[in-house]
Amino acid sequence: MIYAGKNTASRGFTIVELVVVIVVIAILAAITVVSYAAVTRNAHEQDVIADVQTAATQLSKYKNEHGAYPATSADALAAIAAAQTSSTFTYNYTATTDTYCLTATHEDISEYMMSGSSKVTAGTCPASTTATPEVITNIAPNPSAEVNANDWVRYAGVGTVTRTTTTAAKGSASLTAVGDGSSTTPRFYTDVVDIVPNATYAVSFYVKSVGGPVPAAGVVAIKPQASPHGSEMTTITTEVPWAPDANGWTRVAAVVTAPSGAKGFRLSLGLKSPSYTGTMYIDGLMVVKSADKTLKYADGSTAGWSWKGAAHNSLSSGPMLP
Repeated sequence: MIYAGKNTASRGFTIVELVVVIVVIAILAAITVVSYAAVTRNAHEQDVIADVQTAATQLSKYKNEHGAYPATSADALAAIAAAQTSSTFTYNYTATTDTYCLTATHEDISEYMMSGSSKVTAGTCPASTTATPEVITNIAPNPSAEVNANDWVRYAGVGTVTRTTTTAAKGSASLTAVGDGSSTTPRFYTDVVDIVPNATYAVSFYVKSVGGPVPAAGVVAIKPQASPHGSEMTTITTEVPWAPDANGWTRVAAVVTAPSGAKGFRLSLGLKSPSYTGTMYIDGLMVVKSADKTLKYADGSTAGWSWKGAAHNSLSSGPMLP
């Protein structure tokens, strides 16, 4: 008998099916390429942002050491070079205001920053590079004793702390106490409580001495506290060589990072002089969240600034002064 057999030959792809497969593969490949390109570009953008922020930190260090930002591109690039970044930089400086605009570029990506601001903006510096000053807060509760001596207490080597209008570094009053000969570093202190753990703070003040031997240095002992007005966690001391201005005031400045868990600072301010018996004056305390210890003094009575609470007895905020 003869049986009709079934055709078991394999059926191949049609032209239409092959075209569909090729199109799908092409689409998937295009999506992959575009996605990879986007991820790569985003990574490069983040690298450039990090570079310009790092460079700005180097310029702040330069200002801390030299009193002003670099006046030339060569000096600026030399300061930035220490950071070993991968971007190239363009530096624009305005001498009259001691401000700059800095552009970091890698391939076709550019980001820029202006002095006095932590903002990073895509693109290159605008034609006008005058920076909009960043708003900062002086967290010293009674920075210049304009109305009273509230929040100030003797620490060591002096008598009672009082307010006087006989001399002032800022405003029309200052704090004063007479040395009792019992300490090499006579000081009085105040507490600041608006501290953020792990944040960096610039602390500065003015000190003056009348009578007795010439001091060797101005002194600030910063004592982080585990709670506001609470126990002291450690002590960070900075001494600045005695260098009075024409009116007898020496500016003392330090930068400190609040340790983890810190809720406040006890700031013990004074001078270094063996068995001190002169009259010491303190004025113009500035405590701001910044790594720039050259920041100029300001409080709620400064133009553009305002008090957060009672005038001269509270925190105050305003733009960085040029």
